[in-house]
Amino acid sequence: MLSRRLTVTSFLFALLLFVAVTSAFAETQTGSLSNGEYYYYDITLPTPQTGMRLVLSSTASSDFYLYTGTNHDEGSQVAASTGQTLHTLLVPAASLADGGSYHVRIYANDDLTYSYTPDPTFLRALAWDNGATLSGTSIITQPDTAGGDYLFKITGQSPLHPAWRNVLKVNSGEADLYLQQGSAPETGGSYSSVNAGSDIIYLNADDSLDGQEWYIRVHAAPGASWQLTSGDLYVQDLTWDNGSTPGGTSTISQPAPGAGDYFFRITSQTPATGAWRTVLNVLGGEADFYLQQGSIPLGDTTYQSTGSGSDGLILAASQYSNNQSWYIRVHASGASSSWNIFSGDIYAQDIGTVGDTSSIPAATIGPEGTYYYKTSVDATIRAWRLWLNGGNQTLWVKQSTAPVKTAWTDQAEQFEVGQMLLVPPYLTNAVYFIGVTGAPGSSITLDSRKQQVTTLSFAGSTTNTISGYGYTTCRVDVPIDQIAWQINLTPGLAGQNPELYIRSGDIPNRWTNSALSEAPAGVTESIT
Repeated sequence: MLSRRLTVTSFLFALLLFVAVTSAFAETQTGSLSNGEYYYYDITLPTPQTGMRLVLSSTASSDFYLYTGTNHDEGSQVAASTGQTLHTLLVPAASLADGGSYHVRIYANDDLTYSYTPDPTFLRALAWDNGATLSGTSIITQPDTAGGDYLFKITGQSPLHPAWRNVLKVNSGEADLYLQQGSAPETGGSYSSVNAGSDIIYLNADDSLDGQEWYIRVHAAPGASWQLTSGDLYVQDLTWDNGSTPGGTSTISQPAPGAGDYFFRITSQTPATGAWRTVLNVLGGEADFYLQQGSIPLGDTTYQSTGSGSDGLILAASQYSNNQSWYIRVHASGASSSWNIFSGDIYAQDIGTVGDTSSIPAATIGPEGTYYYKTSVDATIRAWRLWLNGGNQTLWVKQSTAPVKTAWTDQAEQFEVGQMLLVPPYLTNAVYFIGVTGAPGSSITLDSRKQQVTTLSFAGSTTNTISGYGYTTCRVDVPIDQIAWQINLTPGLAGQNPELYIRSGDIPNRWTNSALSEAPAGVTESIT
């Protein structure tokens, strides 16, 4: 390198100019300038040339220019960036001449030190990643540590899944990501991600992406270390869980520690119970999930669970069909996030045939918000009682398949809070499913047994103290020659509010009866 110092003195001012001459592209150059000083570097392009990228970083405000020729007092301006501390001149080949001579001018707006990097590549090709791994296999590492702007071009392909990803993994320092179709996003871009640390842009896609030209700009701080990949999503296939255990058996743990979005695909099956559950067990930190049929749930969806801690949801059989492709996005927050996921049949605890007694152990409601039981009723049972031993969760009952009561559907036949009495004609010789809905993590103890019936003589009376299960059933044989019959129910204490239901020939409940009395509290119930 040949350099010379040039001093020009006049009556009004003194201006110092530093001149450096290089015959071709050189490595990064550094230097220092005082306020008002220039420095020059010459560039000779190869034949053919593909454009160039020139980067200047300085410790104080500076101006950065590219001019034609090597006469530093003449030439035409090709590109400029002023009043910054980090400049990138991205100059396409169409603005330059093969074998042409150019020079850059660095001007100091204050005392500063600088670093100048000439790069003979305006645009770099980026290969489409096949999505075979989470981190990607077609990866470009930053070409240098100068920082500033880097341009890449990628040709789209028909995606394996209906979306594609653009991932900027920042190992140190800071960098941002910009994306645009058809032309380079030299300022902004159609899509951008400017988060601290790594950046990702996900876009929905279909076969029309094949052959499209997209451009990516990475803007990096000097010294930043980063990697770039673009292409198919990494999607893991979930195996349909058979519902044999409350916590699932076909679970997948997080593909990698820490925050981010993780994608899964599951092929729906016809469930044995008529309901499908998806459960995200959050073991540490925070995570949510989003479920969608046929397309990647990149934003909010109809089916999602975003509560604090573990998440879950249930779909009824009417909400999906067999052999459909469904996608799940897990969004994990924070470096400490730890989780696993499974999806498939609900777990329904088989409690056998309804009998005279009940000894069902306590259970815990899972993240999906409903705990299920399966039972059978034989032809000898005239009434069936269900009780949560003082719990205030809601009981849902459905014959043959599981009841599903969510924000999206109501697939239940009978329901009541805390307790229930089921009678014919709804009650018949069949299999029933019971769902208990409540806060995830809450404990429940279900009592399921035949309803006992006490005989009350006609014109007689009885006094009962009820604690626990709230339904008491009495049988009264009314003489055939009676032309009228009256039955009264008197509250035992002020403010109590028992209710009275009667039925001819069978056991009544709140919904199935021949007559009822639901007077206000403290008033005697009476039916004639």
